[in-house]
Amino acid sequence: MRRSGPPQRRTALRRSRFVRRQRRARMPRQSVDDVAERAASCCEATTPVCTYRPEQIHHRRMRSQGGGDEPANLLYVCAACHRFIHDHPAESYDRGWLLRAES
Repeated sequence: MRRSGPPQRRTALRRSRFVRRQRRARMPRQSVDDVAERAASCCEATTPVCTYRPEQIHHRRMRSQGGGDEPANLLYVCAACHRFIHDHPAESYDRGWLLRAES
């Protein structure tokens, strides 16, 4: 017969099933308006899969890497281009759709 040793104790630091997400500050409306005006209802990336209808705001330097919500860091892109940018980072860095984090 095989013995399994003492029963495992659960610690009080056990992770809850319901994880609270940290609220993110909304992007300033003025930045969104400025980027939409600059784009003039056209996708600013125009990748090979482009639908030419902008619907999402893309951060060139990601917020996690210190990018802000200023219009110079934002692009107004279609969903297909947004996916393409993140799926093809080497080309995106070459074309300026993504910017590297400042060291």
